[in-house]
Amino acid sequence: MVDVHKGRPLKQSLFQTGNEESDRAFADVQQDIDSKFRSQQQSPFATGRIIAKVQLAAGVSKRVAHKLGRRYVAWSVVRKSADSGVWESDYSQPANPEKFIYLTATADVTVDIVVG
Repeated sequence: MVDVHKGRPLKQSLFQTGNEESDRAFADVQQDIDSKFRSQQQSPFATGRIIAKVQLAAGVSKRVAHKLGRRYVAWSVVRKSADSGVWESDYSQPANPEKFIYLTATADVTVDIVVG
């Protein structure tokens, strides 16, 4: 069976009804769900890690091992113990990004970060 509207074959499914219009609509829903999952799997955070209880001292750069086994792409603070800004100390030229991220804070703070 070929979906004339979109020019692609319909996948065989356990849920085919025999009604071509219903089967086409169901196949479109399956494809939409599949594409959403694929886009989520391509996110750097899909294979990321949460690193809990990273203690940062005000104005002091701290090296944090991310253990991703690859260069990190992005990071974010997901929890913090105080009102403090947190930034990447060596943003333009990170040292050894395959293993570490360097963070600095405006005030003493403990943070949980996600690194992907």
